[in-house]
Amino acid sequence: MKKIIVIIALCLVAATVLAVFAGCKKDEKKFIGTWYELDEEGNKTGTKLVLAKKGEGSITEDGMSGSVKWSVEKNKLFLTISICGMSDSGEFTYKFSGNKMILTDKDGSVTTYTK
Repeated sequence: MKKIIVIIALCLVAATVLAVFAGCKKDEKKFIGTWYELDEEGNKTGTKLVLAKKGEGSITEDGMSGSVKWSVEKNKLFLTISICGMSDSGEFTYKFSGNKMILTDKDGSVTTYTK
């Protein structure tokens, strides 16, 4: 009897862990794709952000290209952008509205992207 309770408890723990990881992957799928930055009037600025699978990506901005590493953890998007040998990292809260992704940094600055 004790062995059955232990097996059931382990199964419940495994199911919980799988559910948590499945939820993370679902959120990450929303980010994957090619995104174009919008200005305040809703016009494309020329910045293109590509978020690919496995936390990889690229960025094109002001005629320069670079690489992107990204991840999603606890309702935050983490980006590290490397261009011309320089890297910058940022932490953003995010919101999706239709085909738009709205990112807010720690200082409250908002950047909007569209697919």
